[in-house]
Amino acid sequence: MTEKEIKKLLFEFENLSKVVTQRTLLELCQYPSRRFEEISSRLLSFFLLPTNEHGFGDLFIRSLIELLDEKKELKYTHRMLIVNTEENAEGRRIDLTIRGDNFVIGIENKINAYLNNPLDVYRKKLVVSGKEYSIGLVLSLRRITDKTCISLMDKNGFKPILYNDFFDKVKRNLGFYLRNSNEKYLTFLNDFIKTIENMESNNILEPEQTAFFYENFEKIDELITLYSKFNEGIHRKQFESLQSLKDELDKQTNVKWWIYEGWDLGCDVRIKNPRIGIESFYRKTKGNPLGEFVIYISTWNVTDWIQIKNRIQELFPGLKDREVGNRVFVDFSIMINPEFNAIVEALQSLHKKLDEGFIKLT
Repeated sequence: MTEKEIKKLLFEFENLSKVVTQRTLLELCQYPSRRFEEISSRLLSFFLLPTNEHGFGDLFIRSLIELLDEKKELKYTHRMLIVNTEENAEGRRIDLTIRGDNFVIGIENKINAYLNNPLDVYRKKLVVSGKEYSIGLVLSLRRITDKTCISLMDKNGFKPILYNDFFDKVKRNLGFYLRNSNEKYLTFLNDFIKTIENMESNNILEPEQTAFFYENFEKIDELITLYSKFNEGIHRKQFESLQSLKDELDKQTNVKWWIYEGWDLGCDVRIKNPRIGIESFYRKTKGNPLGEFVIYISTWNVTDWIQIKNRIQELFPGLKDREVGNRVFVDFSIMINPEFNAIVEALQSLHKKLDEGFIKLT
């Protein structure tokens, strides 16, 4: 990959609109798909019943009926509507059943699973309800195209509908119901809808970013490989130099220095009560993996820092402390293009000053 190709690729990426996709609460729960079908059925049953505490009234049942009933023949009374999950049908279970004044609706809920349910048994259960209209639905995440599944639905009078179409109706009707809705359940509803929309989409990122990665995946893979080799070379050079520094400091300070995770050279000045240490690392600069050397004083928790704060300020007036999580650091020095001996001298001198400054601390 040439430098020109790399710059062009980076320029194109830089000009993309970058939207950070936030995961929904249901996505964070990471339920397996079959388990999620049960969860979505329970959420649907909650929102379908107008008398529940969500405050949306008949938003869901009205939206569903608008999809099914162009002639407006299906009737329901809020307090007489019955919604059940997992209703028994000859030992099998229908995901959702809804009973209104003159209709019964049976819903087989399909997120990712294959449609091989006994729709003939479900149809019998719906018919014996004695309602004027008995309607079978397969509510699915994606359009059902398998011929066997289509034949199974046709044979048993089940109609396919998409979550996307159903939720489009819900969203179009939502404004009318917002005034009386419960804010908490509005959040739950939005999370549920967004989760389904995310599952329905084949895009991992926003469409523009997804298109860019699909169109350029070979170049991006090559660039990542080149960058990995570049980083490996830098880390190798830095580790080799840190190892040499460690060997020299072990001899000159009579203290055992360590290298943490291949990049952090340090030692303990005091092991405990309080624990005080020195840490240092190379920071790469353009054209030089050893271009800067950063040195700082470390404490491993805030309690230790409280004990030594005044003494550190006496020994090193003007140095600033910074808190990161439960740790506190005091930045001591940033050395630009440092020589090996200069680094050894700086670390040795700092160790000596800290060691002598805290020798009487109990």
